[in-house]
Amino acid sequence: MGKRTGPGLPSATAASSQIDEILENAKTAQRKTTTILVLGLPGSGKTTFLRHLKMIYEPYTETERIQWINVIQGNLTNAFCALLAALANESFYPPPIFAYIQEASSSSQASLLCPTTTRLFANWFSAVNTQLTLTPLMLEARTIHFLTRAPEITQIDYLPSDLDILFSQIESESEPLAEAEIHVPFASTIRPTSLICVCPRQSLISAHKWLPIFAYVRDVVFVVNVLEYDSATNMKMTFDFFDQICHNPAFFKTNIHILMNIPTTFRRKLTLTTTSAPPGSLNTLYPDVPADYDSDEVKVLKSLRDRFLSIARRRKYLTRVYIHAVDLVESQPMRVLMASFMDTFRDSLAWGCYMT
Repeated sequence: MGKRTGPGLPSATAASSQIDEILENAKTAQRKTTTILVLGLPGSGKTTFLRHLKMIYEPYTETERIQWINVIQGNLTNAFCALLAALANESFYPPPIFAYIQEASSSSQASLLCPTTTRLFANWFSAVNTQLTLTPLMLEARTIHFLTRAPEITQIDYLPSDLDILFSQIESESEPLAEAEIHVPFASTIRPTSLICVCPRQSLISAHKWLPIFAYVRDVVFVVNVLEYDSATNMKMTFDFFDQICHNPAFFKTNIHILMNIPTTFRRKLTLTTTSAPPGSLNTLYPDVPADYDSDEVKVLKSLRDRFLSIARRRKYLTRVYIHAVDLVESQPMRVLMASFMDTFRDSLAWGCYMT
């Protein structure tokens, strides 16, 4: 029999290599820190969570912010292009606004756009009627962010904000955060907070093999993107992965923190959902869930929470399960969340985070 070949082998080999890297980093961090394991499916928001965490505890310097200006201005141009693509009907725009958007979408240098017209656009874009028209199927949160920030981004003396940089990292679809050290200001220890993040997409298949690597961790943070609540495939993968974590012998005595990532577009998505239980709705996926749950944010979150808790309650050892809900790109809620985490991790003033 010939040697097996196929398009899946390179990615599988790369995933295996990354898992080996996880193991090596785990051994190193185990000697230096108390470890908190951060898990979740690709796209759950793990990278955003860790980048925002770094942003909070190690703010960007002026030099670092300046380095992002060209990228952010390019993202603003892309945002104008996305707006035109989503709302191609010229009659939707006031004539001066439409002419400005056409100019902005083809501009190679955002700082050359007219400040006065940019402000007029921002006022129009922020109008309530306009926002109600921009459904989540049309514009993503990062696109809305850049369009809202247009007056600031087009200034000659513009200096990027934390969220400008965070959304640019999301926009660029850059590689997962590889490794970083964060010094927690209120920690009474000189040991740094180590964040080591590896995210092999193939790793879910072999999770039962590499999860025991982290048997020494005391807490697991499981990140869930609730925007995918009506996706049967993604939610099944999410619940199955969570079930593996809960019932892996390595984590029988480990506290679990379910971090429900609630993007702004989640609430807007619910406003489009009717009680007729369209294909992919909660009622279709889970017959025991009433049809009217699809249009109620609290009920959707409660349904997901109850399913996670039902899995957790079947654990051999009933350890603590915490549930947090937050938009991972909102700064103040994230600060409150981290304060809550630090209260929970009272004895873990220096901790490492691994992502898979």
